[in-house]
Amino acid sequence: MRAGDGQRVCRRGAREEGMSLLEVLVSVVLILLTVPFMVALEIGALKLNGDAGELDHAMWAAQAKVEELRAIGYAGVAAGQDECMLPDGRVVTREWTVRNAEPVVSTKTITVVAFERDSVDARRAGIDFVLASRTALSGGGGGG
Repeated sequence: MRAGDGQRVCRRGAREEGMSLLEVLVSVVLILLTVPFMVALEIGALKLNGDAGELDHAMWAAQAKVEELRAIGYAGVAAGQDECMLPDGRVVTREWTVRNAEPVVSTKTITVVAFERDSVDARRAGIDFVLASRTALSGGGGGG
């Protein structure tokens, strides 16, 4: 190949140069500027993961209470509060309210809210559901 063809000619024994001090300094400055942002992003992601886990536990406890209240049935359900211990030892407080659903007769609207008892700024998980009496489901009148 000739040098005039627009292509580089490698010569035997050509001296390879390393990075200059300026290039090294620029790369170090860029690293020092980006690393704190990456660390801040990681810390934020860890906090969000923890919050999501806390909310998941509260939702699990609320769903368990919903199933308990459905098993009690229309006539026996009443407002209340209790605590539930999770498998990892944390305690979740569960509160539920009961009110007659309007305008549908023989139904109750139940709201269950659960949150970790010992957590500051605890994430609250809530579930609303309607519970009907068996007579309302069969088309009969009155509650029962």
